[in-house]
Amino acid sequence: MNWIQRLRIRQLYVLAALHETGNLSLTAERLHMTQPALSKWLRELESDLEVELFERHSKGLIPTQFCDMLVIHARAVMGELERSEETLAAVREGLSGQLIVGTSPTDTHGLLPSCIAEFRRMHPGICIAVHENSVDKLLPLLMEGRLDFVIGRIDAAPDPAIAWEALYDEPMTIVAGSHHPLANSPHPTWADTRHYPWIMPPKRAPLRRELELALAAEGEAPPKAAVETFSTVLITSLLQQGEMLAVMSRSMQRAFARSAGIVALPLPLQRRITIGVLRRRAAGRIPAYDDFLACVRSATNAGNEE
Repeated sequence: MNWIQRLRIRQLYVLAALHETGNLSLTAERLHMTQPALSKWLRELESDLEVELFERHSKGLIPTQFCDMLVIHARAVMGELERSEETLAAVREGLSGQLIVGTSPTDTHGLLPSCIAEFRRMHPGICIAVHENSVDKLLPLLMEGRLDFVIGRIDAAPDPAIAWEALYDEPMTIVAGSHHPLANSPHPTWADTRHYPWIMPPKRAPLRRELELALAAEGEAPPKAAVETFSTVLITSLLQQGEMLAVMSRSMQRAFARSAGIVALPLPLQRRITIGVLRRRAAGRIPAYDDFLACVRSATNAGNEE
């Protein structure tokens, strides 16, 4: 009998957990199994596959390339199953379905509300769940089928399994609260900004890399971070209350200019970021998905006309 026919759904979660922890005892404890039973199951799976899934070391297990590949597919199956459960729950509550969108709030502050409003007029029975995070954290969830779309920055061509469409280029701006000493300065310089604390995206975040590249193009060193966060609520509150500076997309700054008095400083930043929409190629053609894409494009065109 083929090993796939003997495989149970729970075993996918076991393999994914073992891949994550690299530790038999920890995985067994987490999944309420005995370590001997887990070891036996792993040996049998490796025997069926005729490959070694983990290299055994004194400090734990190191996944092989076979394991990495198998876990990618296992997580995709797990994601689809969990989405099915969520969709059934939504239908039981009287809805006609669910659409889950991942977004980077620092990039798409102006686009997504207009898109959702238009889509809701077309499909009032579909619940739209929005997950906020950096794009590099959202893409694995999209690959696993836990998200239907991701809207945010596109730094490079993603995995071939992901279809993507560029929407617009977005300039970056250096921002401050309306009472900041530099807010009313007609010609602030980069040297002036060195006297104030900065709110920065977390280390290795795409927006932080983009800022550092943009500053390098201006011959400037990156500022030291006084606070590191993605939270737009915290960023705007800190800008309003103190003498901090931050980086935002132009559309986000314009939105907060009205509601929170956030101003853009006239400092040169030539580098722009590309905002796009991404989806899985394997998701197939679903009418509601096509309508959502149409709403994304419509909201983009409306924003470009303003």
